[in-house]
Parts: sequence; structure tokens; C-alpha cells
Amino acid sequence: MVVLFVGAIFLFLCIKLVLSVIQKIIDLSQSGKEKARRLEQKMKKVKMPT
Repeated sequence: MVVLFVGAIFLFLCIKLVLSVIQKIIDLSQSGKEKARRLEQKMKKVKMPT
């Protein structure tokens, strides 16, 4: 019974860790997309006058 309880806690901690890692990856990809958009906007602004 104690082993099951410890196993459940361990599993919960593992799931939390995986979710936090996934969240970090999502945040990084979103910030990367925003940077790409900003770069595109800068390029458009540079191209417009010419």
C-alpha cells in the first residue's frame, strides 16, 4: 500500500516535470515566432520606401 502511494507521488512529479518542460518549449517557439514576425515587419518597412 505504501509502495503504491510513493509510486503515485513519483508519477505525479514526473508528469509535472514533463508538462513544465513542454510549456517552456511552447514559450520558446512562440517567442521565436514573434521575433520572426518583427523581422518580417522590419524588412517590409525597409522595402517600402524603395
